[in-house]
Amino acid sequence: MTSSTTPAPASPPSTSTTPAPAGPGGGVDVRIVRASALLTLLITLIAGLALLTGRSTLAVALLAVQVIAFSLGIWRLPAQPWSRIARLTGLFRVFPTGPAEHALPVRFSQQVGLLCVLPALIAALAGWSVVAIVFALACAGASALNAFANICLACRVYPTWRLVTGRLGLR
Repeated sequence: MTSSTTPAPASPPSTSTTPAPAGPGGGVDVRIVRASALLTLLITLIAGLALLTGRSTLAVALLAVQVIAFSLGIWRLPAQPWSRIARLTGLFRVFPTGPAEHALPVRFSQQVGLLCVLPALIAALAGWSVVAIVFALACAGASALNAFANICLACRVYPTWRLVTGRLGLR
């Protein structure tokens, strides 16, 4: 007796209004990543503009908030505040669905973001406005690419980073 199995019909693309949760090494909803990048863009852009207009107290506060956000994203990706805000407000819905992103490159992008925003915060506290503006606007630019073009620069560098650190025995 032979059994014939018919392939299951392909499921349509997800149009879910609920984002998929991020697992420890699992997938991250690309809409949440892009919405978080949009919020990061707004925070760092406003901080950069505040520095340009001499409002260093506002800039320091915004940069400190962004440092905390990136730190939480490194520590535990779903705890990243902008991800939570995107989920609660439904902001993620303005972005198209796409394949889930692996959590490790996204976490690495949080580390790179921290390495960009932390010097901006330190420079702003030290009164080095030009340095702070450069770092804040660099972070804003990278966030804009992620939010509007779905291009995560750190995620693109991640495989090379893993290869180099693996060969150097730094893992």
